[in-house]
Amino acid sequence: MNQRVVIVGGGVIGLSIAWESLRRGMHVTLLDRNDLAGRASWAGAGILAPGHPLHSHHPLDRMAGKSLELHRNWAADLLAETGLSNGLVECGGVYLATSPGEVAALTAQMQLWQNEQIESQALSESGIKQFLGNDFLPGKKVLAAWHVPLEMQIDNALHLTALTAAIRGRHGTIETVEPVAAENLEFQFSHSSPDDRRVVAIRAGEVVFPCDQVCLAAGAWSGQIAAQAGIPLPTVPVRGQMLLFQLPKRSFIPVVNVGSRYIVPRQDGRVLVGSTMEEVGFDATTTESA
Repeated sequence: MNQRVVIVGGGVIGLSIAWESLRRGMHVTLLDRNDLAGRASWAGAGILAPGHPLHSHHPLDRMAGKSLELHRNWAADLLAETGLSNGLVECGGVYLATSPGEVAALTAQMQLWQNEQIESQALSESGIKQFLGNDFLPGKKVLAAWHVPLEMQIDNALHLTALTAAIRGRHGTIETVEPVAAENLEFQFSHSSPDDRRVVAIRAGEVVFPCDQVCLAAGAWSGQIAAQAGIPLPTVPVRGQMLLFQLPKRSFIPVVNVGSRYIVPRQDGRVLVGSTMEEVGFDATTTESA
Protein backbone atom coordinates (compact mmCIF):
# COMPACT_ATOMS: atom_id res chain seq x y z
CA MET A 1 0.00 0.00 0.00
CA ASN A 2 1.25 3.50 -0.79
CA GLN A 3 2.45 5.59 2.12
CA ARG A 4 -0.36 7.82 3.44
CA VAL A 5 0.91 11.32 4.16
CA VAL A 6 -1.16 13.98 5.91
CA ILE A 7 0.17 17.52 5.52
CA VAL A 8 -1.11 20.20 7.88
CA GLY A 9 -0.91 23.60 6.21
CA GLY A 10 -1.61 24.69 2.64
CA GLY A 11 0.91 27.45 2.09
CA VAL A 12 3.77 27.22 -0.38
CA ILE A 13 5.70 24.75 1.82
CA GLY A 14 2.75 22.42 2.36
CA LEU A 15 1.76 22.55 -1.31
CA SER A 16 5.34 21.90 -2.42
CA ILE A 17 5.73 18.87 -0.15
CA ALA A 18 2.33 17.57 -1.27
CA TRP A 19 3.29 17.75 -4.96
CA GLU A 20 6.68 16.13 -4.43
CA SER A 21 5.11 13.38 -2.30
CA LEU A 22 2.54 12.67 -5.03
CA ARG A 23 5.34 12.53 -7.61
CA ARG A 24 6.93 9.80 -5.46
CA GLY A 25 3.77 7.72 -5.46
CA MET A 26 2.47 8.58 -1.99
CA HIS A 27 -1.19 9.06 -1.07
CA VAL A 28 -1.50 12.68 0.07
CA THR A 29 -4.13 14.49 2.11
CA LEU A 30 -3.55 18.19 2.75
CA LEU A 31 -5.44 19.96 5.54
CA ASP A 32 -5.95 23.71 5.46
CA ARG A 33 -8.54 26.35 6.22
CA ASN A 34 -10.78 27.61 3.44
CA ASP A 35 -8.34 30.28 2.22
CA LEU A 36 -5.80 27.85 0.74
CA ALA A 37 -2.45 29.59 0.22
CA GLY A 38 -4.03 32.83 1.35
CA ARG A 39 -1.65 34.00 4.06
CA ALA A 40 2.10 34.72 4.05
CA SER A 41 2.69 32.58 0.94
CA TRP A 42 0.33 34.70 -1.14
CA ALA A 43 1.62 38.00 0.23
CA GLY A 44 5.37 37.42 -0.14
CA ALA A 45 7.44 39.17 -2.77
CA GLY A 46 8.77 35.95 -4.33
CA ILE A 47 12.44 36.95 -4.22
CA LEU A 48 14.89 34.04 -4.59
CA ALA A 49 18.05 35.36 -2.97
CA PRO A 50 21.58 34.49 -4.15
CA GLY A 51 23.50 31.67 -2.55
CA HIS A 52 26.04 29.03 -3.51
CA PRO A 53 25.16 25.38 -2.75
CA LEU A 54 28.79 24.51 -1.98
CA HIS A 55 30.76 27.65 -1.15
CA SER A 56 28.38 29.75 0.95
CA HIS A 57 29.44 29.83 4.59
CA HIS A 58 26.02 29.75 6.24
CA PRO A 59 23.86 26.62 5.81
CA LEU A 60 20.80 28.75 5.00
CA ASP A 61 22.71 30.42 2.17
CA ARG A 62 23.85 27.04 0.85
CA MET A 63 20.22 25.94 0.89
CA ALA A 64 19.26 29.12 -0.98
CA GLY A 65 21.85 28.29 -3.63
CA LYS A 66 20.47 24.77 -4.04
CA SER A 67 16.96 26.25 -4.15
CA LEU A 68 17.89 28.39 -7.14
CA GLU A 69 18.94 25.27 -9.04
CA LEU A 70 15.78 23.39 -8.08
CA HIS A 71 13.41 26.25 -8.92
CA ARG A 72 14.54 26.17 -12.54
CA ASN A 73 13.57 22.50 -12.67
CA TRP A 74 10.31 23.07 -10.81
CA ALA A 75 9.21 25.87 -13.12
CA ALA A 76 9.76 23.62 -16.14
CA ASP A 77 8.07 20.63 -14.49
CA LEU A 78 5.05 22.65 -13.34
CA LEU A 79 4.63 24.13 -16.81
CA ALA A 80 4.86 20.70 -18.45
CA GLU A 81 2.42 19.13 -15.98
CA THR A 82 -0.20 21.90 -15.72
CA GLY A 83 0.39 24.26 -18.65
CA LEU A 84 0.71 27.06 -16.07
CA SER A 85 3.72 29.35 -15.68
CA ASN A 86 4.83 30.26 -12.16
CA GLY A 87 6.41 33.49 -13.37
CA LEU A 88 10.02 32.47 -12.72
CA VAL A 89 12.34 35.19 -14.02
CA GLU A 90 16.13 35.14 -13.77
CA CYS A 91 16.04 38.89 -13.40
CA GLY A 92 19.14 39.60 -11.34
CA GLY A 93 19.26 42.07 -8.48
CA VAL A 94 20.55 45.63 -8.13
CA TYR A 95 21.70 46.64 -4.64
CA LEU A 96 21.80 50.34 -3.78
CA ALA A 97 23.23 52.16 -0.74
CA THR A 98 22.07 55.68 0.12
CA SER A 99 23.85 56.23 3.47
CA PRO A 100 27.38 55.59 4.80
CA GLY A 101 26.04 52.76 6.96
CA GLU A 102 24.38 51.12 3.98
CA VAL A 103 27.60 51.48 1.97
CA ALA A 104 29.57 49.66 4.68
CA ALA A 105 27.00 46.88 4.97
CA LEU A 106 26.68 46.49 1.20
CA THR A 107 30.46 46.43 0.70
CA ALA A 108 30.81 43.68 3.30
CA GLN A 109 27.97 41.69 1.73
CA MET A 110 29.45 41.92 -1.75
CA GLN A 111 32.88 40.88 -0.46
CA LEU A 112 31.30 37.87 1.21
CA TRP A 113 29.44 36.88 -1.96
CA GLN A 114 32.58 37.19 -4.06
CA ASN A 115 34.45 34.99 -1.58
CA GLU A 116 31.61 32.47 -1.94
CA GLN A 117 31.95 32.57 -5.76
CA ILE A 118 28.66 34.42 -6.24
CA GLU A 119 29.07 36.78 -9.17
CA SER A 120 28.64 40.50 -8.44
CA GLN A 121 29.94 43.72 -9.92
CA ALA A 122 30.02 47.35 -8.86
CA LEU A 123 27.88 49.74 -10.90
CA SER A 124 28.61 53.30 -11.95
CA GLU A 125 25.86 55.86 -12.48
CA SER A 126 25.68 54.83 -16.12
CA GLY A 127 25.58 51.17 -15.06
CA ILE A 128 22.58 51.86 -12.83
CA LYS A 129 20.77 53.46 -15.77
CA GLN A 130 21.69 50.49 -17.94
CA PHE A 131 19.80 48.11 -15.63
CA LEU A 132 17.08 50.39 -14.26
CA GLY A 133 16.54 52.91 -17.07
CA ASN A 134 16.74 56.70 -17.21
CA ASP A 135 13.36 57.09 -15.49
CA PHE A 136 14.48 55.40 -12.27
CA LEU A 137 15.12 58.32 -9.88
CA PRO A 138 15.93 57.35 -6.27
CA GLY A 139 14.75 59.79 -3.61
CA LYS A 140 18.26 59.92 -2.14
CA LYS A 141 21.70 60.11 -3.72
CA VAL A 142 23.06 56.64 -4.48
CA LEU A 143 26.50 56.25 -2.86
CA ALA A 144 27.19 52.69 -4.01
CA ALA A 145 25.53 50.17 -6.31
CA TRP A 146 26.14 46.52 -7.22
CA HIS A 147 24.60 44.08 -9.65
CA VAL A 148 24.08 40.41 -8.72
CA PRO A 149 23.01 38.38 -11.79
CA LEU A 150 22.03 35.27 -9.80
CA GLU A 151 19.01 36.78 -8.03
CA MET A 152 15.64 35.48 -9.28
CA GLN A 153 11.95 35.91 -8.58
CA ILE A 154 8.73 33.95 -8.94
CA ASP A 155 5.19 35.32 -8.98
CA ASN A 156 3.66 34.01 -5.75
CA ALA A 157 0.09 33.91 -6.99
CA LEU A 158 1.03 32.10 -10.21
CA HIS A 159 3.29 29.65 -8.35
CA LEU A 160 0.59 28.75 -5.82
CA THR A 161 -2.01 28.33 -8.56
CA ALA A 162 0.30 26.01 -10.51
CA LEU A 163 1.14 23.93 -7.43
CA THR A 164 -2.55 23.54 -6.53
CA ALA A 165 -3.37 22.48 -10.09
CA ALA A 166 -0.51 19.95 -10.07
CA ILE A 167 -1.76 18.43 -6.80
CA ARG A 168 -5.32 18.12 -8.05
CA GLY A 169 -4.05 16.74 -11.35
CA ARG A 170 -2.31 13.93 -9.47
CA HIS A 171 -5.46 13.30 -7.41
CA GLY A 172 -4.13 14.62 -4.14
CA THR A 173 -6.85 15.35 -1.60
CA ILE A 174 -7.22 18.88 -0.27
CA GLU A 175 -9.52 19.02 2.76
CA THR A 176 -10.92 22.24 4.19
CA VAL A 177 -10.87 22.35 7.97
CA GLU A 178 -12.22 25.53 9.52
CA PRO A 179 -10.20 26.47 11.33
CA VAL A 180 -6.97 24.50 11.13
CA ALA A 181 -6.03 25.43 14.67
CA ALA A 182 -4.49 23.70 17.65
CA GLU A 183 -7.79 23.29 19.45
CA ASN A 184 -9.39 21.69 16.38
CA LEU A 185 -6.71 19.05 15.69
CA GLU A 186 -6.00 15.90 17.67
CA PHE A 187 -3.02 13.62 17.05
CA GLN A 188 -3.71 9.92 17.58
CA PHE A 189 -0.68 7.75 18.44
CA SER A 190 0.19 4.10 18.02
CA HIS A 191 0.13 2.09 21.23
CA SER A 192 1.91 -1.03 19.96
CA SER A 193 4.66 -0.51 22.53
CA PRO A 194 5.57 2.01 25.26
CA ASP A 195 8.29 3.48 23.03
CA ASP A 196 6.09 3.76 19.93
CA ARG A 197 4.98 7.37 19.53
CA ARG A 198 4.11 7.28 15.84
CA VAL A 199 1.15 9.38 14.75
CA VAL A 200 -1.31 7.02 13.06
CA ALA A 201 -4.18 9.46 12.50
CA ILE A 202 -5.21 13.09 12.83
CA ARG A 203 -8.69 14.03 13.94
CA ALA A 204 -9.88 17.35 12.52
CA GLY A 205 -13.26 18.16 14.00
CA GLU A 206 -15.40 15.07 13.44
CA VAL A 207 -13.25 13.60 10.65
CA VAL A 208 -10.35 11.22 11.19
CA PHE A 209 -7.51 11.02 8.65
CA PRO A 210 -5.39 7.83 9.02
CA CYS A 211 -1.73 8.31 8.10
CA ASP A 212 1.70 6.75 8.03
CA GLN A 213 3.52 10.09 8.02
CA VAL A 214 2.58 13.60 9.17
CA CYS A 215 4.14 16.81 7.92
CA LEU A 216 3.50 20.00 9.86
CA ALA A 217 3.72 23.02 7.54
CA ALA A 218 1.45 25.52 9.25
CA GLY A 219 3.86 28.44 9.35
CA ALA A 220 3.47 30.68 12.37
CA TRP A 221 0.75 28.38 13.74
CA SER A 222 3.05 25.34 13.76
CA GLY A 223 4.12 25.81 17.38
CA GLN A 224 0.54 25.78 18.67
CA ILE A 225 -0.30 22.66 16.66
CA ALA A 226 2.93 20.83 17.55
CA ALA A 227 2.14 21.37 21.23
CA GLN A 228 -0.88 19.09 20.76
CA ALA A 229 1.59 16.28 20.02
CA GLY A 230 3.82 17.21 22.96
CA ILE A 231 6.49 18.73 20.73
CA PRO A 232 7.98 22.12 21.78
CA LEU A 233 8.36 24.20 18.64
CA PRO A 234 8.65 27.93 19.39
CA THR A 235 7.36 30.06 16.52
CA VAL A 236 6.59 33.79 16.49
CA PRO A 237 4.27 35.40 13.92
CA VAL A 238 5.75 38.43 12.16
CA ARG A 239 3.62 40.85 10.14
CA GLY A 240 4.98 42.39 6.97
CA GLN A 241 3.35 45.19 5.00
CA MET A 242 4.04 46.22 1.41
CA LEU A 243 2.66 48.42 -1.34
CA LEU A 244 1.48 47.27 -4.76
CA PHE A 245 1.64 49.66 -7.71
CA GLN A 246 0.30 49.11 -11.21
CA LEU A 247 2.39 50.69 -13.97
CA PRO A 248 1.35 50.84 -17.64
CA LYS A 249 4.29 48.58 -18.49
CA ARG A 250 7.35 47.06 -16.84
CA SER A 251 10.01 49.76 -16.95
CA PHE A 252 12.92 47.78 -15.42
CA ILE A 253 13.81 44.11 -14.97
CA PRO A 254 15.95 43.48 -11.83
CA VAL A 255 14.81 43.36 -8.24
CA VAL A 256 16.04 46.53 -6.51
CA ASN A 257 17.33 46.23 -2.93
CA VAL A 258 18.03 49.24 -0.69
CA GLY A 259 18.99 48.21 2.83
CA SER A 260 16.12 46.06 4.13
CA ARG A 261 13.73 47.43 1.49
CA TYR A 262 13.02 46.04 -1.95
CA ILE A 263 11.23 46.83 -5.20
CA VAL A 264 10.06 43.84 -7.23
CA PRO A 265 8.83 44.44 -10.81
CA ARG A 266 6.39 41.84 -12.17
CA GLN A 267 6.22 41.13 -15.88
CA ASP A 268 2.69 42.57 -16.19
CA GLY A 269 3.62 46.03 -14.86
CA ARG A 270 2.78 45.46 -11.19
CA VAL A 271 5.50 46.59 -8.77
CA LEU A 272 5.81 45.41 -5.16
CA VAL A 273 7.50 47.71 -2.63
CA GLY A 274 8.28 46.43 0.86
CA SER A 275 8.56 45.63 3.60
CA THR A 276 8.00 46.02 7.33
CA MET A 277 8.67 43.46 10.05
CA GLU A 278 6.45 43.82 13.13
CA GLU A 279 5.86 41.42 16.01
CA VAL A 280 2.15 42.10 16.60
CA GLY A 281 0.83 38.56 17.00
CA PHE A 282 -1.58 37.29 14.40
CA ASP A 283 -2.90 40.76 13.52
CA ALA A 284 -2.85 40.89 9.69
CA THR A 285 -4.37 44.36 9.29
CA THR A 286 -2.48 47.10 7.46
CA THR A 287 -1.62 50.46 9.01
CA GLU A 288 -1.30 53.86 7.36
CA SER A 289 1.94 54.62 9.25
CA ALA A 290 3.69 51.53 7.87
